[in-house]
Formats: sequence, C-alpha cells, structure tokens
Amino acid sequence: MVEPTSNGIGSDAFAIVWVDGKLHGLNASGPAPQAATIEALKALGHEAMPNHGMLPVTVPGAPAAWAVLSERFGKLPFAELLAPAIALADEGFPVSPVIHQMWKEAFTTYSAYSEASFKPWFDTFAPGDRAPEAGELWRSEGHAKSLKAIADTHGKAFYEGELAEAIDAFSREHGGLLRKEDLAAYQPEWVDPISVRYKGHDIWEIPPTAAA
Repeated sequence: MVEPTSNGIGSDAFAIVWVDGKLHGLNASGPAPQAATIEALKALGHEAMPNHGMLPVTVPGAPAAWAVLSERFGKLPFAELLAPAIALADEGFPVSPVIHQMWKEAFTTYSAYSEASFKPWFDTFAPGDRAPEAGELWRSEGHAKSLKAIADTHGKAFYEGELAEAIDAFSREHGGLLRKEDLAAYQPEWVDPISVRYKGHDIWEIPPTAAA
C-alpha cells in the first residue's frame, strides 16, 4: 500500500518461505490474456508489445498469492492480515522521499499518453494533477474498498466476483484483452526453489517461469 510505484493489487508476486526445515517457492506471476496472440496484436497495428497501456496488461497474481500463502502457512484470519493495509488506504500515509521520486517519474511517463484508459490512474494517483510530495498524506478510498473486498472473500472477489467484473468491463471499454475468464482461470504455482553455491553460501531463487 505504501509503495504503489513497485507493488500493488495489480502486481505479480513471488515468495520463498522457510517452514519446518524446507524452502517453499511460490510463483504468482500472471500470464498474458488468452486473446493476446501475435495475430491479434498485428491486427491492431503492433509489431511489438507496447510498454504501456491496456494491451500489455497481464493477469495480476498478487491477490491470489496473498490468499494461498495465508491458507498454507498462515495462522491469523485472512481478513485480519489485510486490515493494516486497508486502514492505511482509508486513513492515508505520508509519502516517503524515495517513493515520491518514483511516483513523480511515473507521472511524467504517463503524462505522455492521451488515451482515456490512463485517466483513472491520474484520478487515483495524481488527483491534484501532480505526484504527491514527500511527506504529503496520500489516501485512496478505492484501494480501501478493493482490499476490503479481497479480504472478505479470501481473494475471490478479484478473480471471480465484483472486482473481476469491473476489470473485465474496463478492459473491454478501453481496448484491452484481459477478460474475467482469464482471471477466473488463474492459479499461482508452487515451485521448488533453485540454488547455486557462492563463496560458501547457498543462494536460492525462484526458477524461471515456464512458457505457456
């Protein structure tokens, strides 16, 4: 919640968890929509995937990662885990200097685009037509509502419920390829972490994501 420039509800997620003497890996990176074929992109006039806009949007894996990690390893109720983030979204938090700088860079980058699909980003993250300053209190009622829906449904609202419907509708309206069927079909993947020996230490990482 406090670092929306690098993390967020629409992010991918990866985790390595050490429990009972074993490492457990979770790959919660989302795939491209089923409709995002080479032929479809070329038909829209693209020879390469754009860096920004609706076309490169993939299935977000973070909410599903939160849910499965809680289910497998958690001890507290899922809704209780998200309560602090919901409170920060509802009440606000002071933006740190580093996050302000990254936020400002994102504002500059997205300001170059005139597509209507970018308007909600500016409405949410730059309501004063600028990035929030360092130390400025930033809050988001929309984030609080979305996180509450995820918390109350153990993530299902994002992939099968009200949030999935809203994502599908927005994508269709603005020429995106992501659909509610893509969201409903998504499942994070439990994987075995890989390692390499380096200067007397074992360095562990999530293995590369397999091509679909």
